[in-house]
Amino acid sequence: MRDDKGNALFLILIAVALFGALSYAVTNSSRAAGDIQKEQAMIDGAVDTQCEASVERGRNIVKVVNGCEDSEVSYELADGSNANDDAPSDGHCHVFHEMGAGVTPCGSYLEITSSPVAISFGDTDATVTLPGGTVLLKCTSFGGQSGSAGSCSEFRYSVNGGSSYTSNGVCFAKDDDEEDDREDDAPRDFADMVCGLACEGGRSMSADDSGGGSISAYFAEDDTVVSYS
Repeated sequence: MRDDKGNALFLILIAVALFGALSYAVTNSSRAAGDIQKEQAMIDGAVDTQCEASVERGRNIVKVVNGCEDSEVSYELADGSNANDDAPSDGHCHVFHEMGAGVTPCGSYLEITSSPVAISFGDTDATVTLPGGTVLLKCTSFGGQSGSAGSCSEFRYSVNGGSSYTSNGVCFAKDDDEEDDREDDAPRDFADMVCGLACEGGRSMSADDSGGGSISAYFAEDDTVVSYS
């Protein structure tokens, strides 16, 4: 009988110890998750602060150095969105233009406030902003033309607000599971989305899903296009 009581007490003590260890692990896990969230919030805040400081510096340049009035300051992006009709056409009052302050677009200033214009055949300067607001696309080389229709033989992408463009590809899946879910639809959906924005009339296009090569952008599952990481 004593042995039975001793064994029962021993088992109870083990259970209490295990419960305590589990509680400690859960508490530490929750605390770690909270710390990560706090650190991410601090990083996001620092990025926003840096963006605002950069834009404020650009504002001062176009106003003090270039002599622009407040009403003339423009935050127009490379694709022509966010335009200010009162800004001089030579770009010297544009915060995000090399003729103005030359600041790289960032943060909320990348949000598009006007619709992109479709790319006409042969136009290698026009750009469109892909859903997500951070990736620009333009055609730098055109193929054959039949009537009013034609083909773009090389799309190029910018993930830095139009400061530079690359012919690097677009990622449709970041892991095997995503590839299994999207391999049949993602390339077609991407092609339809791009053509809906960039093509005039009822043209169509196809997307290369062969894989490999350098990547600059990612076509996410919510049908937005963001910088690849």
